[in-house]
Amino acid sequence: MKKPLQILITFLIIIIKSQSPINSYIKETNFFPGSEPKGLILINDNLIFAANTGLGIEPHKYNLQTNSVDLIKNINNTSSDSMIKNEFYKIDNSIFYFATDNSNLQLWTTDLATNTTSKVKDLNIYYPNLNNIVAKVLNNKLYFVFQQKLYVSDGTTNGTLQITNTTNVGNYLFENNGYVFFFGNSINYGREIWKTDGTVDGTSIVKDINPGSNSSIVYGYEKMYQFNNKIVFIARDSNYNLGLWSTDGSSVNTVSFFTLTNNPTFYDFDFQNYDKLLFTVNGDLWKTDGTSFGTNLIYNNIPTINKLSYYKNKIYIDTNTNLFYVNQSDQVNYLTNYDGTIFQTISPSNNGNYLALREYNNNSSPIYFYDDNSILHTNIKFTNDTKFIEYQNRLIFSGYIDSYQYYNTTYKNTELFSYDPLNNISNIEKDLIYNSYGTPRYYTEVNGEVYFLSRDGNYYQVYKIDSNNNLVKLSDNLNETFPDNLMNHNPVTVSGNFIYFHNSIIYRTNTITNSTEQISPPINEKIYGTYSPNNNKAIIKTYNSTDKHMRIWSLENNSTNFNLLIEKYVNDIPSSLLNADADFVKTDTGIYFKIINNSTTEIWKSDGTEANTFKITDLTNMYAFNFFLDSVNNKIFFSDRPIYSYNSTKLYYIDENTNQVNFVKDSYYNIYEKSFIRDNKLYFLSGTGNGDVTALNVTDGTLENTQTVTLINSEGAYDVVSCGNLSYFLDYHRQKIFATDGTISGTVQVTTGAQNFSSLKCMNNEIYGINSMQKVFRTNGNSGNYQELSFAVNNQVLQQPNYTWIKSLYAHNSKIYFSVDQYENHGEELFVTDQISTLEVSNENIFSNDKILIYPNPVTNEFKIKLNNGEKIIKVMISDINGRIISTHNNTLINVQNLSAGIYFLCIATNLNNYYSKVIKK
Repeated sequence: MKKPLQILITFLIIIIKSQSPINSYIKETNFFPGSEPKGLILINDNLIFAANTGLGIEPHKYNLQTNSVDLIKNINNTSSDSMIKNEFYKIDNSIFYFATDNSNLQLWTTDLATNTTSKVKDLNIYYPNLNNIVAKVLNNKLYFVFQQKLYVSDGTTNGTLQITNTTNVGNYLFENNGYVFFFGNSINYGREIWKTDGTVDGTSIVKDINPGSNSSIVYGYEKMYQFNNKIVFIARDSNYNLGLWSTDGSSVNTVSFFTLTNNPTFYDFDFQNYDKLLFTVNGDLWKTDGTSFGTNLIYNNIPTINKLSYYKNKIYIDTNTNLFYVNQSDQVNYLTNYDGTIFQTISPSNNGNYLALREYNNNSSPIYFYDDNSILHTNIKFTNDTKFIEYQNRLIFSGYIDSYQYYNTTYKNTELFSYDPLNNISNIEKDLIYNSYGTPRYYTEVNGEVYFLSRDGNYYQVYKIDSNNNLVKLSDNLNETFPDNLMNHNPVTVSGNFIYFHNSIIYRTNTITNSTEQISPPINEKIYGTYSPNNNKAIIKTYNSTDKHMRIWSLENNSTNFNLLIEKYVNDIPSSLLNADADFVKTDTGIYFKIINNSTTEIWKSDGTEANTFKITDLTNMYAFNFFLDSVNNKIFFSDRPIYSYNSTKLYYIDENTNQVNFVKDSYYNIYEKSFIRDNKLYFLSGTGNGDVTALNVTDGTLENTQTVTLINSEGAYDVVSCGNLSYFLDYHRQKIFATDGTISGTVQVTTGAQNFSSLKCMNNEIYGINSMQKVFRTNGNSGNYQELSFAVNNQVLQQPNYTWIKSLYAHNSKIYFSVDQYENHGEELFVTDQISTLEVSNENIFSNDKILIYPNPVTNEFKIKLNNGEKIIKVMISDINGRIISTHNNTLINVQNLSAGIYFLCIATNLNNYYSKVIKK
């Protein structure tokens, strides 16, 4: 009599217990590319600056007392920059800055007292990126030059206007005696020196030095300075004599005091507290106080000057050979470090107590600070920002320490840094941007500590979480990227105290010394798998597309030399080699692996030495369709089948003692590569010819003890994980979780159909994973014990829409390690939880949960949901008896008029938890 087909089908109600959020900590690794703060200005305890949010450059405010950063406003509200010029200007209690929400030049303001931001005026002029803006606060108004036109603003819309009676305005704006001086052109006077009180009527020429339409301001000698209560500038008179002129704003006191000859050179110098001006003539250094008598030669043959800076009553002179300075007595000396370092000035700090320096002609120079006595060396490197803010015994500025090279570009983690000059301590003051992706992957555990790869910039570096839950970076200069394939790629193996990570090259970490090195394979060899035969070495599989050879190598833990064990010619590399990390089985005596010889797939064995590397057998089918299952009782099981046939798949094992191949049984329909060991027997899964049914089989290697345990309502097996007394597996669609103890009665469907599941991990005899609702779940395999977990970060519940995806998952030592994508503008980064207790069996009847009120129930047309704990209901999902989600609702009044009569299950998502109940449709 033919035995009837038995198919195990178990319909379960998914019971999810409410639980308090588990505390977790973010472990950020990727701080690149940095927010690049610029234009720092200190107003009381607030540091104002422009910085990149990841979606554009916007104005920010950093409170130095609370260490809190706020985006002042996303002005453009797109991925484009809002800030036009990364500078801020203070008038009374407000700051002013140039930004745009429509590509026009616009002036904006923020009142720091009320924290209100508004647009002062849209000037209705298109702003090309290449246009320059010169702006200064003078006489409590903002003066600025744009496209050679002069504008002034008193902070109001009507008070923001163009000075229209002159054009071709230069880049110089200085205040003296209540007026602002500038160069301008007019039809009647040519280009001359002008002054303004901030109104059109109050704007006039100071003196027509070169009368009529001729110009006295000459291109190439367009210079203006303010000192000694006068404006000093260069002009050409009616006789075309070039000279130094001074003015107090009146025509009569606008006079020439020194004739310029022999190619003089002047340097921009904007310090109003100094009483002299330096310039060179034929390489000699001159100074002037704005009078004929006070204009003298003070130093012969000074090297080529790059820049002048004022600091503590001295002028510092950057040259190509030394950093010189001139004191009040006109004595010239030079400043060098004890090791002979040549310095360049960057700028003085805002209060003038320190002078920031850098090394001459070094684009990656650290920043130095000079306090008029000694030179202090920081380990913070210079960007292009020249603002250094003094605040409570520390200096705060834009800089970087970490950088990496990607092709011809250097990427820097430029953020706010601080330096304590009293204790010589450099620190990152505030990291502002987090949206780069760390993408933590490929976890493993050695000596109780968790190791993994994560990006720091473009490249992956090696990290660990130590026994004190600290994030420790174990590499700095590795330059490899890794595929983001969480399901099939596992490029990590452990050999003794060494960890091997691989892609096109190998990262090898010594877990005792916490050192990591980068090892390249021989030229043209692409790595397809690594495995460790013992505690001393790794075995590595490669393919060379140039000479078409597959090779097996050994690599000693204390060496960087690849030792060739075997090589075989390969006609065509199969795409299945992408998953070659699974094509090994490790035993106590060596590694069994597949290799291709010409077009034939072979099984070989090696202990990592050439003498003990030998062939075991040929396989019938091609590389991709032969699977190692597992090893038990010195038997290494594998499958083979005829080419293009599923019906005659055969089961074999290799006797580890004799290395002989033994046939077990044939006529399986496609043995899957997923298997597990229980009670010294191999359990494996195979097809049945019916796509919706999978067979669970068992064998000890003998025909009489090889049989089908049960048929399962599962289309294939996607993943198999043993945990405690049970083994768990997913079907190919990842919509069902099964648990089995290897018996018919002990094989159950834990949960079903409403979601997809992935990343099964075992911890504390429980299975953890990720579901398609982007929740971490756990189950112990018992009916009614499936639970979604919630997490708290910085005392805030981690919940959607505050993140998009949960990606990688690892479980170890009662802690969960998981990565979250786009949590509060972070990219994908690692989170680590506190220790987690095991899932308790609960007799709680959640359908009578007193937190949930559903009325009317049973229902005819519509029902109302209410929670009595004050939580906000975000979403309600209705599922049928088979676990299929049939509708989703975003309100608490739900119409079910079109549903058939029966029992339906509700998933009620709030701002803090998920609750489950049921409703009966009449």
